[in-house]
This record gives sequence, C-alpha cells and structure tokens, in this order.
Amino acid sequence: MFFSILSFPFRQSIVTFNTLANPYFYQVRGVTRLWGRGDVKYPPPKPFNKTARYRGMLKAKPLSKEEPTIYGQPETVEITGEFTDNPFSQVVNGQKNTVKLIFDNKGTLNYTINAIAGALVNKDNPNEIYRNLTAAKYSLKAPSMDHVEVPYYFYAEFPPQELDIILFVFFSDDEKRQFRGVGYNGTVTIVDPEHSLFDLQLIFLYILLFGMVAGIGYMIYQAFFGGAKTKKSKKDVATGTSSSYDENWIPEQHLKQTRASSRLKKKSES
Repeated sequence: MFFSILSFPFRQSIVTFNTLANPYFYQVRGVTRLWGRGDVKYPPPKPFNKTARYRGMLKAKPLSKEEPTIYGQPETVEITGEFTDNPFSQVVNGQKNTVKLIFDNKGTLNYTINAIAGALVNKDNPNEIYRNLTAAKYSLKAPSMDHVEVPYYFYAEFPPQELDIILFVFFSDDEKRQFRGVGYNGTVTIVDPEHSLFDLQLIFLYILLFGMVAGIGYMIYQAFFGGAKTKKSKKDVATGTSSSYDENWIPEQHLKQTRASSRLKKKSES
C-alpha cells in the first residue's frame, strides 16, 4: 500500500503504448480501426469564427415574394368620370375637389373596388409626372349587370396652370385577380380661390378677431383704470364721509350728539 502511494507519480509519467496508439487507432466520429480501412480522411477542422460557420446560411438565396399580376380593364367594365358642380374642370387651390366616377359592370363577374389613385402630369408630355395624388382605399361591391358611383376627393396647392389628370381604379374579382382601369383622363385648370368682400368665412373671421381684441382691451382697462373708483368709494364708506345713508336705524341720542359735535366744529373753524 505504501509502495503504491509512493510510485503513483512515476507511473503517471511513464508513456505507455496505449497513450501513443489511441489517437491513431481511433477517429473522432467513432471507433474505427486504422488497419481495417487503410488511409482515412479525417473530417475538416471546425471553423474558428461564427461567420465561417454560418457561411452556408449567408450564401442561401432569400425567398422571393412574387408581386401579384395586375390585368387591364376588362371589356365588360366601363368606367367614366366627371367633376361635380364644375363644368370647366377647374381645380381650386386649398379647396376640396370632387370627381365622381361611375363603375358600370356589364359582365357576369362580380367585382370589388379596392382603391383609386392618380397623378397630375404634363400636358405636352404625359410620361412626365408633375405630382402624385393621394390614393383612396375603398371596399365597394360592384355586382354583375349593375353600376356603382364612387366619389374621389383631392386637394391641390400648385401654381395656376393647365395640367392633365389621370385617375386609375383598382378592382378585383371573386378569384382575387387584380385589375386596373382608367377612370378619368382629361385636362384641368388649376386656379386660386376668388376673394370677395361678402365672403362669409372672412366676415366670421373678422368678427372673431374684433371680439378677441375688444375682450383684451376691456380686461386691460379694468386692470389699470376700472379699480380706482371702486377703491375710492370703499374708502369713503369706511371713513363715514358719505352722505347717502339711512338714519332711521340710528338712535336719536347719537344723532343729537353727532349734530352738536358738527356744529361745534363749524364754530371753531369760523
């Protein structure tokens, strides 16, 4: 027992045959004898960084999302448009402009109007877009052999000029197929709103401003000039110099004394 304890460090330092042969007789994947397989190709070393480890994932192609196909306007659909209460097709700056579109479905399929969008383009070159208009979303049903009226509103803040306006109507059928049709295509004149002396909005604005100025002026007058009279009147009442008071509730003895004292003061002053 004592000898085994003393010889333990020496036995651990002795290189045995097993310690030398084990790395060559066994592979990393499992127990495979070297003389049974001949030349063995060891697996490649593991990468030392995460970028190389996930290099295959980085090279993978992303999933491509296919855009839905948009078809043209069917022959069984007719779309027309016009400006409401605006025979000269004028677009007034700062005001709401309304275009009424009529979707006439003459076919057997049912459609759903999804959105309306458009743009103002150059009159001489339709491919040159001057300004895009705000798209409006809808969810209106247009059954077969029926027509639907769709209002479209937009605002303008542009210099006075003549431009072409194009409005597109996007709709779909029961099979989720997307379509696009031209709702309105024409020339418009952008003008500024007319100003007149009898404009109700301007009159109301002037009245409101006049009332605010008058209220502020009254508050300033009360703060600097209106309080002086009230303070003076209160001071007179406190000193008893005011002559307007009721003497019925005062006893006669006190009235005689006050009258006598007032007479004596007058004689002494004279």
